[in-house]
Amino acid sequence: MRTPEKAVQGKASLLGINDSFKKVVLVRDVVKPLRDERGVVTMSVFDFLLDENSFAGI
Repeated sequence: MRTPEKAVQGKASLLGINDSFKKVVLVRDVVKPLRDERGVVTMSVFDFLLDENSFAGI
């Protein structure tokens, strides 16, 4: 994400949900998929849509 404030904003709604589903933030930028300390994955929308194994390594 372009700024730390945008990253916090993008993850805020996901962190309020207490369930066992994967939490994913999709961004337009080309970024390496990354899982943060709370388990939220940030990845490129292009990887998400075009790679059928996009969750395999995360």
